[in-house]
Amino acid sequence: MAGHPLTRVLGRSTCALVLFVVALSVPRAPVIFADPAGSNLLSRASALELRLRPTDGGADPEGHGYSAPSQHVCGTHVCVHWVSSTVDAPPLNDADHDGAPDQVEQTMVAFESAWGFEVGRLGFRAPKSDASSHDHGPDGRLDVYLVDVGINDLAGYVATDDPRASDGGYPYRDYSAYVVVDDDFATWQLGSSGGQGGLRVTAAHELFHAVQYAYDSGEDRWLMEGTAVWMEDQFADDVNANREWLRDSPLTQPWVPVDSSDGDHEYGAWIFFRYLTESLGRGGMDVAFVRRVWELAASSPGSPDLFSAQAVAKVLEQRDRTLGGALAGFGVWNLLPAAFYQEGAAYPHAPIVRRHRLTQDHPIAGWATIRLNHLTTGATSFAPGRGSPVRASLRLALDAPPARTGSAAGVLVITRSGYLRVIRVRLNAHGDADISVPFGRLQVRRVLLVYANASTSYRCWTGGAYSCNGASRADRMAFSYLAALVR
Repeated sequence: MAGHPLTRVLGRSTCALVLFVVALSVPRAPVIFADPAGSNLLSRASALELRLRPTDGGADPEGHGYSAPSQHVCGTHVCVHWVSSTVDAPPLNDADHDGAPDQVEQTMVAFESAWGFEVGRLGFRAPKSDASSHDHGPDGRLDVYLVDVGINDLAGYVATDDPRASDGGYPYRDYSAYVVVDDDFATWQLGSSGGQGGLRVTAAHELFHAVQYAYDSGEDRWLMEGTAVWMEDQFADDVNANREWLRDSPLTQPWVPVDSSDGDHEYGAWIFFRYLTESLGRGGMDVAFVRRVWELAASSPGSPDLFSAQAVAKVLEQRDRTLGGALAGFGVWNLLPAAFYQEGAAYPHAPIVRRHRLTQDHPIAGWATIRLNHLTTGATSFAPGRGSPVRASLRLALDAPPARTGSAAGVLVITRSGYLRVIRVRLNAHGDADISVPFGRLQVRRVLLVYANASTSYRCWTGGAYSCNGASRADRMAFSYLAALVR
């Protein structure tokens, strides 16, 4: 086991979580975030340097300033800005001859539609008015700027120039925001993230970041990006761009913590929120779950200001679930996505740590141990081998860390007829359990044991890549098992 990824300590630092830019990168590209403050570590309460908008011209340090006069057109909630020349100009086709290029109008429709869905239908907070910003556009409506950011492998990003963000005396982090998106969504630049589908999911993603800023602009990146990609799937379910991130997700890499913001994993965290909203929805989708998480994570007057993992655990508790039980269930679903998720036939499946085949001559496996970092799962497979009894049971003795640490387990029995039986394992206070499940070779194809480390104990605000900008206190926890074939 020493070389398996489950045994690795994932503790590398990342850039600060109190950021001004939340970007949607192209899945094929490594460029994800820009940190305008140029800092590797900021405290939770730090005041931040304000961003400049494209309309501030050459003063924009990111190089996204307009070098030509801009125009704008406004809808009910959103104003879209563009230029008619330079590389930042959108295609100037204007089919209705109203003075606004078609691309500008398509951008307006995409953002207004996303607003109606996220704020109007799902009930999330509206982005805050930017009327107090120095360069606030025509009024307090959300400003969207068309810029050739595709050249940087970006579809768009959200930033803020809210003056409260640089005011060390303001104790909260609920700010107004503005949005920058690509000027043409050309597929030659953005690949599968281009075209009208790319525009729609980018509008959903970036608008939701502006919504998040109205709750807490400095929340942990895995919560910000994970729920923004989750929102793409809710708003534009036919596009499926979110599936690109499954390659760096807790589905395909269960040994990487769900709350990792290292590399692209924060984007892949969307599948965890898909699991939570789908499994709690009883045939539908409990979209209110994500809204309630943001209400508890909010840093605004009168809000609880829980950090990300705390907020998720609290909302589960309010629904009579535990984070440990949910994480173990997540591990079970990920082993056979096609059997559990609504769109699971298109998802890859999670890997299995170890496989055991029990026979009459070799009826025992274990004691064996796997080590799990926080908010990860590990699965072990048991199959009846040649010569095993036609009627038999599999006895599993489990030895996990104490239940108070968040340890949990689940079992999936797969029969030869294709029937699935999910068993929720109850660990006692010491983390132990002893269970028996059917194991006859003519009836059972295999039994899968899933362990979960659902610890939310952290050293916070240390510049770590996990929840509360911290590092876990509960990595490399030992989960042991003994399996025996019983007649």
